[in-house]
Amino acid sequence: MEVCSELGQIARANARRCGLRNITVIEGDVLSLDLRTVMPRADVVIMEMLDTGLIAEQQSQAMSHLHEQEIIRAGTRIIPSRMDSYIELVNYDFDFYGLDMRFPLHARNYGANKRVTQILTTRKRFESVDFSRPVDERVRTSVTVSVHRAGLANAVRLKSKIMLSPTVALWGTSDMCVPAIVPIRERRLAAGQRARLSISYSRGRGLQQVQVSLRDADGTKPAMAGESHRA
Repeated sequence: MEVCSELGQIARANARRCGLRNITVIEGDVLSLDLRTVMPRADVVIMEMLDTGLIAEQQSQAMSHLHEQEIIRAGTRIIPSRMDSYIELVNYDFDFYGLDMRFPLHARNYGANKRVTQILTTRKRFESVDFSRPVDERVRTSVTVSVHRAGLANAVRLKSKIMLSPTVALWGTSDMCVPAIVPIRERRLAAGQRARLSISYSRGRGLQQVQVSLRDADGTKPAMAGESHRA
Protein backbone atom coordinates (compact mmCIF):
# COMPACT_ATOMS: atom_id res chain seq x y z
CA MET A 1 0.00 0.00 0.00
CA GLU A 2 1.32 3.45 -0.93
CA VAL A 3 -0.25 6.84 -0.24
CA CYS A 4 1.80 8.59 -2.94
CA SER A 5 0.54 7.86 -6.48
CA GLU A 6 3.94 8.47 -8.06
CA LEU A 7 5.68 6.03 -5.70
CA GLY A 8 2.89 3.53 -6.32
CA GLN A 9 3.63 3.66 -10.05
CA ILE A 10 7.34 3.17 -9.36
CA ALA A 11 6.57 0.16 -7.14
CA ARG A 12 4.51 -1.45 -9.93
CA ALA A 13 7.26 -0.82 -12.46
CA ASN A 14 9.88 -2.33 -10.14
CA ALA A 15 7.71 -5.43 -9.61
CA ARG A 16 7.31 -5.90 -13.39
CA ARG A 17 11.04 -5.37 -13.93
CA CYS A 18 11.80 -8.08 -11.38
CA GLY A 19 9.29 -10.49 -12.92
CA LEU A 20 7.04 -10.49 -9.85
CA ARG A 21 3.49 -11.19 -11.01
CA ASN A 22 1.76 -11.79 -7.69
CA ILE A 23 2.15 -8.26 -6.27
CA THR A 24 -0.72 -5.77 -6.17
CA VAL A 25 0.06 -2.18 -5.22
CA ILE A 26 -2.90 -0.40 -3.59
CA GLU A 27 -2.77 3.39 -3.73
CA GLY A 28 -4.35 5.28 -0.86
CA ASP A 29 -4.13 6.24 2.78
CA VAL A 30 -4.16 3.23 5.08
CA LEU A 31 -5.74 5.44 7.76
CA SER A 32 -8.92 6.02 5.76
CA LEU A 33 -9.32 3.25 3.16
CA ASP A 34 -11.80 0.42 3.66
CA LEU A 35 -9.51 -2.50 2.88
CA ARG A 36 -12.01 -5.27 3.53
CA THR A 37 -13.19 -5.31 -0.09
CA VAL A 38 -9.68 -5.95 -1.46
CA MET A 39 -8.02 -7.75 1.45
CA PRO A 40 -10.42 -9.49 3.84
CA ARG A 41 -7.54 -10.57 6.05
CA ALA A 42 -3.74 -10.53 6.10
CA ASP A 43 -1.47 -13.50 6.72
CA VAL A 44 1.56 -11.20 7.10
CA VAL A 45 1.74 -7.44 7.75
CA ILE A 46 5.09 -5.70 7.19
CA MET A 47 5.00 -2.01 8.04
CA GLU A 48 7.74 0.56 8.60
CA MET A 49 6.21 3.85 9.66
CA LEU A 50 8.44 3.96 12.69
CA ASP A 51 10.26 6.48 14.82
CA THR A 52 11.42 6.51 18.42
CA GLY A 53 8.45 6.04 20.74
CA LEU A 54 6.10 6.40 17.74
CA ILE A 55 6.18 10.11 18.56
CA ALA A 56 6.02 11.49 15.02
CA GLU A 57 5.21 8.64 12.61
CA GLN A 58 1.77 7.12 12.03
CA GLN A 59 2.37 3.40 12.56
CA SER A 60 0.21 3.15 15.68
CA GLN A 61 -2.79 4.73 13.93
CA ALA A 62 -2.28 2.59 10.81
CA MET A 63 -2.04 -0.64 12.80
CA SER A 64 -5.10 0.26 14.87
CA HIS A 65 -7.04 0.88 11.65
CA LEU A 66 -6.12 -2.61 10.40
CA HIS A 67 -7.29 -4.06 13.72
CA GLU A 68 -10.59 -2.15 13.54
CA GLN A 69 -11.27 -3.59 10.08
CA GLU A 70 -10.25 -7.07 11.26
CA ILE A 71 -7.54 -7.26 8.59
CA ILE A 72 -5.26 -8.36 11.43
CA ARG A 73 -6.62 -11.43 13.18
CA ALA A 74 -5.36 -14.23 15.36
CA GLY A 75 -2.52 -15.88 13.48
CA THR A 76 -1.50 -12.81 11.45
CA ARG A 77 2.27 -12.41 11.54
CA ILE A 78 3.33 -8.80 12.09
CA ILE A 79 6.81 -7.43 11.31
CA PRO A 80 7.97 -5.73 13.44
CA SER A 81 5.97 -7.37 16.20
CA ARG A 82 6.88 -5.05 19.08
CA MET A 83 8.60 -1.82 19.98
CA ASP A 84 10.24 -1.13 23.36
CA SER A 85 11.10 2.48 24.23
CA TYR A 86 13.64 3.70 26.79
CA ILE A 87 14.53 6.92 28.59
CA GLU A 88 17.71 8.17 30.29
CA LEU A 89 18.91 11.45 31.79
CA VAL A 90 21.84 13.07 30.01
CA ASN A 91 23.80 16.28 29.71
CA TYR A 92 23.51 17.57 26.15
CA ASP A 93 25.49 20.28 24.42
CA PHE A 94 22.83 22.55 22.90
CA ASP A 95 25.42 25.07 21.71
CA PHE A 96 25.16 25.23 17.92
CA TYR A 97 27.48 27.82 16.34
CA GLY A 98 27.46 29.86 19.53
CA LEU A 99 23.66 29.80 19.89
CA ASP A 100 21.80 28.07 22.73
CA MET A 101 19.35 25.92 20.73
CA ARG A 102 17.31 24.12 23.37
CA PHE A 103 14.51 22.38 21.53
CA PRO A 104 13.54 18.73 21.01
CA LEU A 105 15.49 17.11 18.20
CA HIS A 106 16.25 13.83 16.49
CA ALA A 107 19.94 13.14 17.12
CA ARG A 108 20.94 11.83 13.73
CA ASN A 109 23.05 13.93 11.38
CA TYR A 110 25.90 16.44 11.77
CA GLY A 111 27.16 14.75 14.90
CA ALA A 112 24.03 15.62 16.88
CA ASN A 113 24.09 12.37 18.83
CA LYS A 114 27.74 12.98 19.73
CA ARG A 115 26.66 16.07 21.66
CA VAL A 116 25.63 13.86 24.59
CA THR A 117 28.46 14.83 26.93
CA GLN A 118 27.37 12.69 29.92
CA ILE A 119 24.98 9.79 30.45
CA LEU A 120 23.90 10.24 34.05
CA THR A 121 21.42 7.43 34.70
CA THR A 122 20.54 3.91 33.79
CA ARG A 123 18.46 3.48 30.65
CA LYS A 124 14.92 2.45 31.63
CA ARG A 125 12.12 1.10 29.49
CA PHE A 126 9.04 3.28 29.78
CA GLU A 127 6.73 1.39 27.45
CA SER A 128 6.32 -1.64 25.23
CA VAL A 129 4.01 -1.62 22.19
CA ASP A 130 2.61 -4.95 20.97
CA PHE A 131 1.43 -4.48 17.36
CA SER A 132 -0.75 -7.59 17.53
CA ARG A 133 -3.19 -5.43 19.52
CA PRO A 134 -4.70 -1.98 18.93
CA VAL A 135 -2.27 0.68 20.13
CA ASP A 136 -3.24 3.37 22.64
CA GLU A 137 -2.38 6.69 21.01
CA ARG A 138 -1.82 8.49 24.32
CA VAL A 139 1.34 7.85 26.34
CA ARG A 140 1.39 8.90 30.00
CA THR A 141 3.73 7.00 32.29
CA SER A 142 6.51 7.30 34.91
CA VAL A 143 9.67 5.32 35.64
CA THR A 144 12.40 5.44 38.28
CA VAL A 145 16.04 5.65 37.18
CA SER A 146 19.25 5.36 39.20
CA VAL A 147 21.94 8.01 38.91
CA HIS A 148 25.30 6.30 38.34
CA ARG A 149 27.27 9.44 37.51
CA ALA A 150 27.09 12.86 39.19
CA GLY A 151 26.46 15.75 36.84
CA LEU A 152 24.08 18.34 35.45
CA ALA A 153 20.99 16.89 33.78
CA ASN A 154 19.52 19.14 31.10
CA ALA A 155 17.80 16.65 28.79
CA VAL A 156 16.48 13.12 28.37
CA ARG A 157 17.46 10.82 25.55
CA LEU A 158 14.78 8.51 24.17
CA LYS A 159 15.64 5.32 22.28
CA SER A 160 13.56 2.50 20.82
CA LYS A 161 14.23 -1.13 19.99
CA ILE A 162 12.07 -3.00 17.50
CA MET A 163 11.53 -6.75 17.52
CA LEU A 164 11.59 -8.16 13.98
CA SER A 165 10.91 -11.61 15.42
CA PRO A 166 10.91 -13.13 18.92
CA THR A 167 14.70 -13.51 18.69
CA VAL A 168 15.81 -10.69 16.34
CA ALA A 169 15.97 -7.12 17.68
CA LEU A 170 17.09 -3.91 16.01
CA TRP A 171 18.02 -0.65 17.73
CA GLY A 172 17.76 2.69 15.94
CA THR A 173 19.72 3.37 12.78
CA SER A 174 20.75 6.65 11.13
CA ASP A 175 17.36 6.79 9.39
CA MET A 176 14.95 4.75 11.50
CA CYS A 177 14.13 5.18 15.18
CA VAL A 178 16.99 7.63 15.69
CA PRO A 179 17.48 8.78 19.31
CA ALA A 180 15.39 11.77 20.38
CA ILE A 181 16.64 14.50 22.71
CA VAL A 182 14.10 16.41 24.82
CA PRO A 183 15.45 19.29 26.96
CA ILE A 184 14.38 19.75 30.58
CA ARG A 185 15.16 22.42 33.18
CA GLU A 186 18.70 21.90 34.45
CA ARG A 187 19.16 19.98 37.67
CA ARG A 188 22.32 18.75 39.34
CA LEU A 189 22.26 15.08 40.35
CA ALA A 190 24.41 13.08 42.76
CA ALA A 191 25.67 9.55 42.19
CA GLY A 192 23.46 7.01 43.96
CA GLN A 193 20.40 9.24 43.78
CA ARG A 194 17.12 7.85 42.41
CA ALA A 195 15.00 10.04 40.17
CA ARG A 196 11.42 9.76 38.93
CA LEU A 197 10.80 10.64 35.28
CA SER A 198 7.31 11.23 33.91
CA ILE A 199 6.69 11.40 30.16
CA SER A 200 3.54 12.12 28.18
CA TYR A 201 2.70 12.69 24.52
CA SER A 202 0.24 11.75 21.78
CA ARG A 203 1.58 9.40 19.13
CA GLY A 204 2.12 10.77 15.65
CA ARG A 205 2.05 14.45 16.63
CA GLY A 206 5.76 15.21 16.73
CA LEU A 207 8.51 15.96 19.23
CA GLN A 208 7.29 19.46 20.06
CA GLN A 209 4.40 18.16 22.21
CA VAL A 210 6.46 15.74 24.33
CA GLN A 211 6.39 16.63 28.04
CA VAL A 212 8.92 15.33 30.56
CA SER A 213 9.12 16.07 34.28
CA LEU A 214 11.77 15.10 36.85
CA ARG A 215 11.50 14.67 40.62
CA ASP A 216 13.09 12.67 43.41
CA ALA A 217 11.98 9.05 43.41
CA ASP A 218 10.39 9.28 46.85
CA GLY A 219 8.20 12.13 45.65
CA THR A 220 8.86 14.28 48.70
CA LYS A 221 11.17 16.77 47.03
CA PRO A 222 9.74 18.38 43.89
CA ALA A 223 11.93 19.30 40.97
CA MET A 224 12.95 22.86 40.19
CA ALA A 225 10.14 25.14 39.18
CA GLY A 226 9.36 24.71 35.51
CA GLU A 227 11.22 21.41 35.22
CA SER A 228 8.48 20.08 33.02
CA HIS A 229 9.42 21.08 29.46
CA ARG A 230 7.11 21.70 26.57
CA ALA A 231 8.57 23.19 23.44
